[in-house]
Amino acid sequence: MAHSRTPRVVATYAAILLAGVIACAATGVGRAGTGRPQIVRADTAALRRKLDSIADAHHGVVGYSVIDLETGARINRRGDETFPTASLIKVAILVTVYDLVAKGQLALDDPLTVLKIDQVPGSGIIQFLHNGTVLTVHDAAWLMSTISDNTATNLLLDRIIIRRVWAKMDSLGLQHTRVHSKSFLRNSSVAMDSSRAHAQRTRMARQMRFEPSVRYGTFATASWPV
Repeated sequence: MAHSRTPRVVATYAAILLAGVIACAATGVGRAGTGRPQIVRADTAALRRKLDSIADAHHGVVGYSVIDLETGARINRRGDETFPTASLIKVAILVTVYDLVAKGQLALDDPLTVLKIDQVPGSGIIQFLHNGTVLTVHDAAWLMSTISDNTATNLLLDRIIIRRVWAKMDSLGLQHTRVHSKSFLRNSSVAMDSSRAHAQRTRMARQMRFEPSVRYGTFATASWPV
């Protein structure tokens, strides 16, 4: 049965955000009244039942992948299926940017000039700035990751080259996490056949392997299993 892309994207966002809320809540409870962190053992069976009941009631294709950052326990639903990522792909772009900075191939102070042709709609503020505005790589990375600025994303992709994101994801064992084109510019695709289905895509169970490393700042040098 065919389903629209929007429910899949919304479901993916909801699942990832829920994972973060669960992790933060568990950590907060474990520290209360002790003066030091304590590991809280989550009831993963009850959590799975709750998430599955929500997924079963949703009129669309729902997948989730949840990892307990303290214990490493994880639960999945359709975790190895490929889903469109929408703006979650910006995490992969951010990781690639800072990996290139760590390798000395890019500097956060490098200038990026905004031209009218670069400005695209959707989220963000750069689309409203005047032609010729000069930002830095750091500015664009900050705007992309904090307010999901689409023009900032495209400026970074122009600077680092789309296939470098592929290469970085491959090195982390995330061969199914791909950005094919710039935001709102499908004609910039480096894999037109694939991008007709998904402009960006990932497998959630594998994506969640590197989310903890982003949290703890170890993504640039981490080694990941396939």
